[in-house]
Amino acid sequence: MTAPWTNWARTATARPGVAAAPASVEALAGLLAGGRGPVRVMGSSHSWSPLGVHADGYTLVTLGAPAFHGREGPPDAQGRVGVRGGTTLSARHGLLARHRRALANVGSISAQTVAGVVSTGTHGAGSTFPCLSALVSAVRVVTAAGEVRELTAESDPEALGAFQLSLGLLGVLVAVRLAT
Repeated sequence: MTAPWTNWARTATARPGVAAAPASVEALAGLLAGGRGPVRVMGSSHSWSPLGVHADGYTLVTLGAPAFHGREGPPDAQGRVGVRGGTTLSARHGLLARHRRALANVGSISAQTVAGVVSTGTHGAGSTFPCLSALVSAVRVVTAAGEVRELTAESDPEALGAFQLSLGLLGVLVAVRLAT
């Protein structure tokens, strides 16, 4: 067993059997395709809920490698910007500022990862400023079977909608395109 996992508020603790930090999307896909049993992905462990908790012996995956951080190319013609799932909100602010872009709604805490915020529906401020998941127009995801899929509002709006608040149950968000 590895060291216990605890969330930032110390309100949830678990003991994973394996802690994995894949170095690439391909390595993550191989890990998931291996079918080792229950997997939980944690970014900054900022969730106050027991979302990362599972029975002892599960696999804990973190997206700390450089392959999971940073921008995915320049903004598109509509001003949408792609960022990798492990990018923290604070790093994302800087990436957007370099292109004179910003999000309409941001929370007061920016330690969370983009994938975590999107997966959990974090940081809404009413009907005028919805949660950040509502700004998502495309995702790249690695499914539990290890398949890498690109989903867009144009190609598969229903599947994209499911990933906009999936709680990590459908796969791992490795990149997200957000409206700015």
